[in-house]
Amino acid sequence: MSREPRNPPPTTSSFEPPKRGISGALERGRLRLLEWEQSGTLISADQFAGLAGVPVTALPEAEARHELFSLTVDGRTLYPAELLKLEPEVATVVCYALGDLDGASKLVFLLRGHGALSGKTVADAVSQGRLDQVIALAQAFSRDTTS
Repeated sequence: MSREPRNPPPTTSSFEPPKRGISGALERGRLRLLEWEQSGTLISADQFAGLAGVPVTALPEAEARHELFSLTVDGRTLYPAELLKLEPEVATVVCYALGDLDGASKLVFLLRGHGALSGKTVADAVSQGRLDQVIALAQAFSRDTTS
């Protein structure tokens, strides 16, 4: 009596191994950005401007001054909704403190909890009156990441 395996090995037509190396990393990064867009972590320029109460045309100008940042996903410019949790002046100071880091690094900085902030995110720490600590941490993060 012949027994079929319960889970036959995938055939080449149904299984594609994960990409490795730089191309794999770039693809995983692109997929993460798409996930952030779908979850609302990244929002369109129109949405961001509307929620921030500023004209869409002001966004690129703020980016040029390092007061805001965006990420490009499949040709679309998207903005971090996390910045809207901060007062505009605070968001500006935090973005400026992050310097010339790429947008993805800046977003990760905003989203994750930091040991130096007792495990809090930037928005949570700022809401507790810890802006000075956030700025110092942002500057150190920028310096350490770009070194």
